[in-house]
Amino acid sequence: MAGAGVRVFSSGEILTAAQVNQYLMDQVVARFADAATRDASFGGSGQPTLTEGRLCYLDSTNAVQIYDGSSWNDASQFTVGDGTITTNKLAANSVTSDKIAPGTVIAADIAAGSITNTEINSSAAIVDTKLATISTAGKVSNSATTATDANTASAIVARDASGNFIAGKATLATADVTTVVETASIVSASATGTINIDFSTNPTVYYTGNASADWTLNVRGTSSATLNNTLSTGQIATVTFLATIGATQRRPTVFQVDGSAVTPKWMGGTAPTAGNANSIDAYTLAIIKTGNAAFTMLASQSRFA
Repeated sequence: MAGAGVRVFSSGEILTAAQVNQYLMDQVVARFADAATRDASFGGSGQPTLTEGRLCYLDSTNAVQIYDGSSWNDASQFTVGDGTITTNKLAANSVTSDKIAPGTVIAADIAAGSITNTEINSSAAIVDTKLATISTAGKVSNSATTATDANTASAIVARDASGNFIAGKATLATADVTTVVETASIVSASATGTINIDFSTNPTVYYTGNASADWTLNVRGTSSATLNNTLSTGQIATVTFLATIGATQRRPTVFQVDGSAVTPKWMGGTAPTAGNANSIDAYTLAIIKTGNAAFTMLASQSRFA
């Protein structure tokens, strides 16, 4: 009879067939070649009745099965309940990483401070998608960035100790400016030959030596960038050249943008035919980009003496 439990037999007591069936045969793990052989061993004439709780072992699958009253089930399907295995029941190092499915360990499963720097492999290559946004002030020091107050390509702009920085070009939709400080490039030389004015870095140039000959004014972005690549169509670059003139009048006779000649349109409608003497002559050029490598130049001459 299934579920009869166990019994202690007394010395000299006779073991009956019913007791063998009840206490022994009905509760042993019977071994069969396969499921078909097992199923044919119950319920027939002279065979035991198949009852709930009976165990068997199948050679064909190397599996232990339990009969639940209606069908046979592998013993492996009976899982361990939550919380039934405590830490002291696990051997040290018994759970390895290959037994943990990727993505199953979440932040709530890890005690705060339990993972230290030494427990992270140096080749872990943690990608930024696994990092939360750093929003706490002071978490990234300036020395850990490319920040600089100099005009360095692809670098983060940082102020120097005086709160200043150098920028080649800034595009502002709206500007609210209290004070504008312009810088003039002062050159201790005499105007002659071709004089380059770099709009992005030195839009105002002042030559302090008396001009020794007529000269050419060439406007560019920088020594390494054209004005064409510096401006977009519809933008304007304004530059000023201040020339010191001695007793002999001198003037610019050729005007260029990126090395190509441009004919200016002069304030008042008439181009000056001569320079001045004993003065500082200011030539202001407003250059409008009208297309690719196409420019309109508006020019004026002013005498200061």
